[in-house]
Amino acid sequence: MKAEDAYNNINIKELEAFLAVAETLSFSKAANKLKMSQPSVSVKIKSLENSFNRVLFKRDGGNVIITSDGQRLLAPVKELFYSLRKVINTMKTVSKENIIRITVSEAIFLYSFQSMLEEHRKLCPDVQYQTVIGNAITNIERLENNESDLALAGWVAKERPMSGKLKVERVGYDELVLIVPLQHPLSNQKMVSIKTVKKYPYVGRKPNSGVQRTVTQVFKLIGVNPNDVQTVAVFDDASSVIMAVYRGLGISIVSKLQAATAEKIGLIKMLKIKEKVSKRPIFAMIRKDAPHDIVDFFEFCVNYLRKNLGEPLK
Repeated sequence: MKAEDAYNNINIKELEAFLAVAETLSFSKAANKLKMSQPSVSVKIKSLENSFNRVLFKRDGGNVIITSDGQRLLAPVKELFYSLRKVINTMKTVSKENIIRITVSEAIFLYSFQSMLEEHRKLCPDVQYQTVIGNAITNIERLENNESDLALAGWVAKERPMSGKLKVERVGYDELVLIVPLQHPLSNQKMVSIKTVKKYPYVGRKPNSGVQRTVTQVFKLIGVNPNDVQTVAVFDDASSVIMAVYRGLGISIVSKLQAATAEKIGLIKMLKIKEKVSKRPIFAMIRKDAPHDIVDFFEFCVNYLRKNLGEPLK
């Protein structure tokens, strides 16, 4: 078959099926991924093989093996779909009329997010920012699913491995701190062991919080049994935890970024934690196929946050 005949015969759905089978080495997994039946995938692969007059896959028992011809086709097909996503994302950006969608962790939102947007608006006054506050895992998932353009979050590497789809830059560090009411017996201390929490009523976060997951990991590392902690209340968000501590309900371990403003206005006292395992990195992330205006915004955020995050607690 001539090259121009193959060009006229193949379609994007056949190439999509080929890519899915090549990536999964399974017709059934490819069918699930594409939300179609396995026979439909097989028909599309057969049609593509007929168009090129080449065998792209071989079956060996229960295994699917990509042939040398299939390997040659794989790289340009990947490049084709990468370029197609770039076209789609570029047009979505144009249609959004200068809207930038951001997912951000509560810690960054409470600390320096608004001031960062104020600075960016001086450069781009027509931009509208749509913001969703979430934990690290959901923020990353929203970014990968093209439900946001940029994510700012800590990374829970063991629970959510880094995706090859994302460009990731570390912008600073956050650290855990113990917060106490102003009149609390610990309020005259500058540094305490995290084991101190066992001695006083404690206000916690729900398990899906990135900070709470870090606290749980730190407890485990230094031998604190969570059942020994006198938890009196659990809240969804850091602001509620901080207000509960301010009202004297108990003490808590939170992000320094979350608590910094509350200490500055005199609501609570922050104490540095002695154990060195209490620091965690903060990242800015975009998809690698992001359009130019999102890349420009990403670079602005990286530069701004590197100047404003990660200073050690004095």
